[in-house]
Formats: sequence, C-alpha cells, structure tokens
Amino acid sequence: MPIPIFLLLFVITSAFANSHDEFAGGSGTAGDIWLIATAWHLDNVRNYIGGAHSDKHFKQIADIDLGMPPWNHGEG
Repeated sequence: MPIPIFLLLFVITSAFANSHDEFAGGSGTAGDIWLIATAWHLDNVRNYIGGAHSDKHFKQIADIDLGMPPWNHGEG
C-alpha cells in the first residue's frame, strides 16, 4: 500500500524543522531567554530585531566560529 503524499510531506517537513531549531532553548522572555549555541541560532536573531521585538532576550552560550562556510562567504 503506497504512503499518501501528504503523510510523506508531513514527515519530511517535521524532520527538517526539528533538525534546525530556531534557538537552543528558551522562549525569548526575560525569564526564559533564547539560547544561542550555533551560527544557525545566531543567524536567527535577525528575525527579532526592531521595535516590535524590543521585549526579546538572547544569550550566547557557546563559542561560535563564523570562519567556515557558508558563514564566511559573500557578505557573511
């Protein structure tokens, strides 16, 4: 019996989303700060800049090496 396409897409999408969590933890509040441990997490901070997000809080919890691809190419 073939797997329905919507089920296959759901499984693939869910697996990708979980493998690239937006931050290492937290919810962005003062009491539950978003944790930044990777270059991917650091890149996501740009989605929360400006006055509309002035109540968001971040903490870097690891050394992050941006001297490697794709972070060190182009305007990176």
